[in-house]
Amino acid sequence: MPQMGYVGARAPWWHPTTPVADPVSDLTALAYDAALDPAAWPPFLDRLAAAVGGIVPGLFWSRPAGGNELAIQRGVEPRWERAFHDYYVRLDIRRPLISALPEGSVFRGQDVLQDRDLVRAEFYNDFLRPQGLFHIAGAVVLKEGDAVGVIRVLRPRGARPFGARELDVFRRLAPHLKRALRIGTALHQAKAAEGAATAVLDRLPTAVFLLDAAGIVVGTNRSADDLLDRRDSLVLREGRLVSVVAGETERVARFVVEVARDNPAGVDRGIRMLRFATGAGGRERGTLVLAAIPVVAPAPWGVPRKAAVALVANDPGQRVETPAGVLTRLFELTPAEARLAVALAEGKTLAEAAAKFGIKTSTARKQLNQILGKTRLHRQVDLVRALVGGPLGFRGPFATS
Repeated sequence: MPQMGYVGARAPWWHPTTPVADPVSDLTALAYDAALDPAAWPPFLDRLAAAVGGIVPGLFWSRPAGGNELAIQRGVEPRWERAFHDYYVRLDIRRPLISALPEGSVFRGQDVLQDRDLVRAEFYNDFLRPQGLFHIAGAVVLKEGDAVGVIRVLRPRGARPFGARELDVFRRLAPHLKRALRIGTALHQAKAAEGAATAVLDRLPTAVFLLDAAGIVVGTNRSADDLLDRRDSLVLREGRLVSVVAGETERVARFVVEVARDNPAGVDRGIRMLRFATGAGGRERGTLVLAAIPVVAPAPWGVPRKAAVALVANDPGQRVETPAGVLTRLFELTPAEARLAVALAEGKTLAEAAAKFGIKTSTARKQLNQILGKTRLHRQVDLVRALVGGPLGFRGPFATS
């Protein structure tokens, strides 16, 4: 007896079950659910397998050259799945034949490759046969560029081949799966872009707030969270940003509301700025500059955008905290040169930095000239600007290699 490679299968499962009146309607609804939530794909595949009397159902959205954007199978032992991706994928003689079919095609194994050719192949004898798999049926639901979307189910060799009823299910389901894959891909790309943008924003030392058209904060980066936690300049009241300084409260609140409502059609009318006093416990500490940047993006179907304005809060007196090792690796500075560069980036004068490190001002000036030479800059102000706006303009942690 061959060792079965599918999980949870009972002998009757591969024989066609009593079909429901029309399984396609329920399967279509599940496919669109899965486009919005990928966790719904496994239940969809299970229902599909039951509807066509198959086992090991799978959905694949991939490229022939390699790399799956979506690959979901049910009932396959992990060791066989690993073996396929590590080795047998190159020997799957039916895979390129199926991928070459036109979009919308339905297929059976016997239609793409003769059974006598399959049983002589290494892929069948070393991979399919030990798992008790043989027959295949499915559809090529989508082709875009070199990417191919395929849905398929399998049966053991002892079961009868797939017939017209099962192929009709695939034929009617294919257009809906095409749309579901397109919707799911678009949502995945949008979420990936949002995640990438969030990761970058969280590395910025400057506070960034995203506001909707009513002036409500709908997103923050890490620096914005830190600024709010300090409670010495801005705080949230009913979701809106206000100043902690009594004399500035209304002024800041009015600015936030005005700039949020100033971009109803997604038109960039320029960056508006406001400088206001900050402080804690009623005592003024310094100033903060707010820059309101309109978020210009299409609003399909008239749905309002969630974020209308990005509000950037810049503290002119903010200190830069950066490990000197970053500069050592980037510009091949000595430890003494790196610590001097960091001190200058933090706002110290050359004399103050020399006093801090216990060296003569002339020695510090010599080190500064060496730093300028290695960074290919000419003035101290250019060095500070380059460090703060470049390698030192991000929150850590920094890699040590």
